[in-house]
Amino acid sequence: MKVYENARMTDWAIKQVGKKMLVNQARTGPFHASEIYSCFRRVFLNRTNPHQYDAKTILIFALGFAMQEWFFGPEDEGEEINGVVFSPDRMVEDNVLEFKTTRRSYETYAKDANGKMDKTVPKVKFNLEANESWITRTGAYCAEFGVNKAHILVFFLFQNDLRAWTLEFTDQELDFIRKEVEERRVELTAAFEKASKPKGKPPLVQTRTGDWECRMCPYLDKCLTELKKDGWQEED
Repeated sequence: MKVYENARMTDWAIKQVGKKMLVNQARTGPFHASEIYSCFRRVFLNRTNPHQYDAKTILIFALGFAMQEWFFGPEDEGEEINGVVFSPDRMVEDNVLEFKTTRRSYETYAKDANGKMDKTVPKVKFNLEANESWITRTGAYCAEFGVNKAHILVFFLFQNDLRAWTLEFTDQELDFIRKEVEERRVELTAAFEKASKPKGKPPLVQTRTGDWECRMCPYLDKCLTELKKDGWQEED
């Protein structure tokens, strides 16, 4: 019997997952809430000329999608509200429920000035509020479905740990979010139409919601020059 590593089979398996991701990238029809709170350039390129993620990123996303489907089953198509599609992972007792995975730890040591872990001080707990994109989209689901409470389940992959956080939004906060969603929908629609014209250029990198969006973006190489001029810095 021969036993050997088969790079071609590895490549084939990863590409099968990548094909599924390309289908999700190349959306058509009304914008999804994830696109409303995303870099407009990325949305435009995903819809008009989707580019395959690298193997490492494909596997990172695949693990998250697989875990979510294992917990909750296949994702619903969502509901279109005021021209935007909203698809929370689940609605539980009229509350929004979102499932997230992370390679970060629930508790970890802070780093010193040299970037090394400082084990002389207590560990720092995971800060959900630092994950602004999670909270923003969850808030949008609450606003559009008219509920004030949401739960976010976070699975910590390396520690094999699961934790839940509850978010309670005020009516005033939900009103603000609804207005923001509509404003961004109008802006994204206009940017998309302008970029779709003959000789039109993709939307500006300044439309990104945060520098974090760029770090696993398949179009990063095309944007580096503009991003650096805009103050973006690569992680070490």
